Amino acid sequence: MEIGLAPASLRAWLARVAVALTALIAFAVFASARVGADTALGEWLTTDGKAVVRIGKCGGGTSVCGEIIWLRNEVMNGEILRDRTGAPLRGAQILSGFRRKEDVWVDGRVRALNEGKTYRARLIAISQNQLRLDGCFGPFCRGQVWTRVDMRMGFPIGAPTKSQVAESP
Repeated sequence: MEIGLAPASLRAWLARVAVALTALIAFAVFASARVGADTALGEWLTTDGKAVVRIGKCGGGTSVCGEIIWLRNEVMNGEILRDRTGAPLRGAQILSGFRRKEDVWVDGRVRALNEGKTYRARLIAISQNQLRLDGCFGPFCRGQVWTRVDMRMGFPIGAPTKSQVAESP
């Protein structure tokens, strides 16, 4: 007397269960790892650790912009650091015009204050705490990875140390 499933049908049933479980696990991993474009909003320490940029919605909420809100060294030789136009660096808007395209902010502009130039740019959230800014000139792009910080105390909490910044690629 035979009880249960025949070997061939048991194998077929196990295969269907394995496929279903694999799909369920893959979906769960993808859904939890997915980082949305709104992750770009917040306060970010630049790659060199010298500034924090606050990125927020602008343009009626359809765009994002970013301004410098903190500088490691705001004063040099008794003078407030200024951009090429003479405006103070703190408060300078360096990111503008980004529009959302799926999970990326594209078609933006980044101002290189030390050069006095503006470049095409995009923002890509790598994780909840890392943001990639790519600035482009023609077909050539160069990027930086910024780190999320907490500025509630008036200085970056959670920022890497100077040695960690020096070791980063």
